[in-house]
Amino acid sequence: MKKTIVICVAILIVGVIAAFVSVLSYLSRDEPPPDDADLRLPRLEIPDEENAFTYFQLACDALTYSDADEEKIDSMREGDEWDAAFVEELLSKNNETFDFLAKGMACAEIEVPEIMGPDTELPYLSTWRRIARLCKVRVLHLRKSDKEKEAFEEALGIVEFGRMIERCRGAPIHYHVGRDIKEIGLCALREMLADTKLDEESLRSHVGALAGSWADQNAFADSFRAGYVAMARALDSIAAGKKYPGLELPDLPKWISIKPNKTKRMFAEALRLIIEGAGKTFKEYAQEVSPRLPKYPASRADTRVEVLLSGNTVGLMLYEALLPVFSGITKTKCRENVSVAATRLLIALKCYKMKTGELPGTLDALVPDYIDKIPSDDFDGEPMRYSAEKKIIYSVGEDLNDDGGGEEKDIIFEIKF
Repeated sequence: MKKTIVICVAILIVGVIAAFVSVLSYLSRDEPPPDDADLRLPRLEIPDEENAFTYFQLACDALTYSDADEEKIDSMREGDEWDAAFVEELLSKNNETFDFLAKGMACAEIEVPEIMGPDTELPYLSTWRRIARLCKVRVLHLRKSDKEKEAFEEALGIVEFGRMIERCRGAPIHYHVGRDIKEIGLCALREMLADTKLDEESLRSHVGALAGSWADQNAFADSFRAGYVAMARALDSIAAGKKYPGLELPDLPKWISIKPNKTKRMFAEALRLIIEGAGKTFKEYAQEVSPRLPKYPASRADTRVEVLLSGNTVGLMLYEALLPVFSGITKTKCRENVSVAATRLLIALKCYKMKTGELPGTLDALVPDYIDKIPSDDFDGEPMRYSAEKKIIYSVGEDLNDDGGGEEKDIIFEIKF
């Protein structure tokens, strides 16, 4: 009898172990690699001498523009006496930087080095921003030297610099930096309108010059493809045990940690939808794209068991953390287009006032003599708003409510002339 009980207990234990092993095997089993060929951005392999990145890097290496220099420029802009000798010396020291920048801008193509993972260093991005700010110093110097035509051309050049970086086939961070640089140029253009002495005809040409400065949908989509490639590579490395500095992930047993292929599929499904929404307004994106983005719970208390049993705890956590970042870039794209639209309208309004002596009652008075059509607000798709009484152009912003140019959510551009 005792022998029979021992045998039964042994069989039971073996069965439990076998069942546990089977569960572990099931939980740790990843799915086949996803079909993500459409997200695999091919490399162009542009020769160095034809790649704008080569010259932009040389411009970074040649840059001589310290924090102290920048602080002095900022203080002069805020009211301190303009030190022409200091500015001339600063610009002269950076002639080589400007020369390399011009060579890069003359290139037809740009492609940054491939991002290998979260630990890939991108020091050139902050330096590109600094170069753009130095270019704005040159705009100020040209204005102070009564060379307004050249100042406007320099500001337009900054916009073009930003546009080129946007299409550098880098990750979303590259696109974001390009957008920031473009905004530096657009701000410079808007600032000059208050007291410009440029004649109406010359000024009007800049409305047309900015007609192609909208967010580039292809570059926007390519940035997500490049980001996906880098992330897919990182997922494989994490599954192999690699740890990335600054990326805090729980130290869990492998069987409940990460399924790289499943996580790639999750991101691929979401990024395809985000790319699909690249040309949509914020309102359309919120109504048509955002609700379709796959949701995977990772941090709610009531889903912790579900997450652990998925065998992809880290993958779900990464998805939950990064999806809002990727999706939120659409909002910055809308702000980018609103800034371009407002700048074009402000230039057109300045031309109108130079000719008539007053601002028009509505923006329709600008068409077709000063602008081909009233640009739309990329947040809701309606024409950009305008108030001659309040002297503002504005967008409804992300809440999509027209507050009449209020200070809450509307994005306001003042008319200072």
